[in-house]
Amino acid sequence: MTIYVLPASEQNGSVSAAYPDCAGDIIVNRYELDLASGVLKGVTLGAGDIIDMGVIPANSTVVDVIIDSDDLDSNGTPTIAFDVGVMSGNPGDTGSRTCGAEFFAASTVAQAGGVARTTLKTAFRVAPAQSDKSVGLKITTAAATQPATGKLGISVHVRG
Repeated sequence: MTIYVLPASEQNGSVSAAYPDCAGDIIVNRYELDLASGVLKGVTLGAGDIIDMGVIPANSTVVDVIIDSDDLDSNGTPTIAFDVGVMSGNPGDTGSRTCGAEFFAASTVAQAGGVARTTLKTAFRVAPAQSDKSVGLKITTAAATQPATGKLGISVHVRG
């Protein structure tokens, strides 16, 4: 298992996450993984690998999570599946961390490409943290096509 961290330059060009500045404000942070030209270009992602996609701002409540993906597994019978959830530890740390499945569990949206919106009740029950946390993507089943190419985006909607 390897933990990869997307640099700020690959988080859709943003240099830092947006934070809600008033109670009730809803903001969206979009994090985009580009397997064709980004830091993970040419990397063979295996089961158990985790990608720290970006920040869930401190003291914010997640209100929606949307994935949009290219076809990341196009040769033969597609197998790629992943979880998306809150990571343990501090954002950007590559040490021993875990990734939950609060937002998506065993998602197959990247097998043919498409868009998916969270339908898990656990997504709406993530308690706001006192410090920034990361949204992570954990590969549960590796792609039949390796190394995969294309883009996968995660839009995290939070309320202050």
